[in-house]
Parts: sequence; structure tokens; C-alpha cells
Amino acid sequence: MNNEWEYYNHALVPTTAPHVEPDVSWIRNKKVWKEFAGGKYPLLVRWVTDFDCGQETEWWHCIKDEPFDIANIPAKKRYEISKGLKNVDVRIITPGEYAEELAEVQCKARIHYGETLDYAEEKEAIRKSFTEDPEIENAEYIGAFLKETGELVGYGIYEIHEDWVLQSVIKTDPDYLKCNTNAALVAFALERYFGDGFSIKYLTNGTKNVLHETNYHEYLMKYFGFRKAYCRLHIKYRGWVGAVVAVLYPFRKLFYKMKGRGPVRMVRAVLKMEEIHRTFR
Repeated sequence: MNNEWEYYNHALVPTTAPHVEPDVSWIRNKKVWKEFAGGKYPLLVRWVTDFDCGQETEWWHCIKDEPFDIANIPAKKRYEISKGLKNVDVRIITPGEYAEELAEVQCKARIHYGETLDYAEEKEAIRKSFTEDPEIENAEYIGAFLKETGELVGYGIYEIHEDWVLQSVIKTDPDYLKCNTNAALVAFALERYFGDGFSIKYLTNGTKNVLHETNYHEYLMKYFGFRKAYCRLHIKYRGWVGAVVAVLYPFRKLFYKMKGRGPVRMVRAVLKMEEIHRTFR
């Protein structure tokens, strides 16, 4: 195992800060791939360099790198954020104490976005994950509670590092979209992590998303002043994976048009990343 790399969605990705270029000197040794993945079988390694290079590229992190001041937000957007803070109370929580509610919110959110799942089975598995092994290293869990009833209607997971924060997860109950729960969660997090007790360069919501169709990054930029920190995408495939990608690449636009989840979605994502990767050659 290596604490600078982790297995995620069939790939090895760095756990180091986006602005720190990871060590890839081991990348030609395929035995090390499996070791770093904890015995799993990664199909590719993905990392970035030239973080926040100042030049517009096809790959980026969505970041907030200055304190949030709601007074600087246009009136209409400020109203939407204030509405969220009026409807819900937001506070730090211990996940094990709210495992049932967290699982409920996550399942409902996933179904809302088109995912098919066995509700009872998946909810129980998620509940157990929060109860038995809830700790993401250096993570804080933030819960949003409806003021009228005290019901948990949303949560966020934030990974706290020495000089940066990753907004790892945001899930809200789709039955309470009009309460602007998401806005309240993000506003609370920005006030907290850019406030006293923390000294960070930026908060990131992660990289450009090629796996899920979402406008969440645009929402963060429009309402909270996030921006794109452009960088350079690198990909290294296992030998046979690279060969398959080379064969499928000329037909990538056909895959982009295909609907469906599972393997089809993964192929679409890899081909899109490859298309972006080639822009840096």
C-alpha cells in the first residue's frame, strides 16, 4: 500500500494535493500498481500537473480560493442562499449517530439522479458503512436539519488536509429541493474552512466530471464564486487497456451518444478522458 495513491473507479489516483505533483517513477512496474491498489486491479493511472497554470485547458479542478462573503453575491443568488440558511440548521455531526438518516438521504438522492438500486439492500449497506467504518481520514461530516421538524435532509463530507480541503460528498433529500439545502451546506462549509482555525489555499470540489452528467460545478461557480483551476491531465494505461482504447477511440462519438450505466458509462468516461489527454500532446 502507498498513502499517496488510492484505487478509485478502477483507476489509481493520487491522494496528494492537486497543486503537488505526485511521484510517478514507479509507473512502469505493473506489480506496484496492484500493491498501491491494495490488491485490486487498476486499469489506468490518472494524475495532473501544472495545477492552476493560468492557461485555459480541457482539464481543471473546480476550486474556491478566497473567503466567501454573501454580501458580494448578486441579490437574486443571495436570496437563494439565504433561503437555504433560513430553512435548515447546519452543523458538524458524528456519522454513526445519524447512519440511518444518512443512508436514507443518499439512496433517495441516487434514485433521483436516475440510478437503479435495490433500495432496502443498498440502504442497509450504506447504514452499516456509516456505523461500522465511517471514518474517511481527516474527514468532517456536516448535516443539514430541517428547522421545522429537525429531520436530516442533507449532508456533506469534507476531507481536511494541511493547506487545502476536498468537498468529497454532497447529498440532499430530493423531497426538500425547494428548501435550498445544498446552498446552506456549501455556505456553512465555506464560512467554516475559510474562517478562524483553518489556513487553507483553496477548497476543491474535484476535477472536471466525465463519469456523471452534472451542472454542479457551474452551480458552485455561479452562486459561490468557485472557479476553474486549469491543469494538465496525464493517463497511463495497462498495456491491453491502452490497445483497447486505441481501437475504440475512432468510434468515441458513438459511445458518447449511448445511454446506459455500468460498463458503457465507464467506456464513455475513459474515451472522453483520452480525448482530453490528447489535447496536451
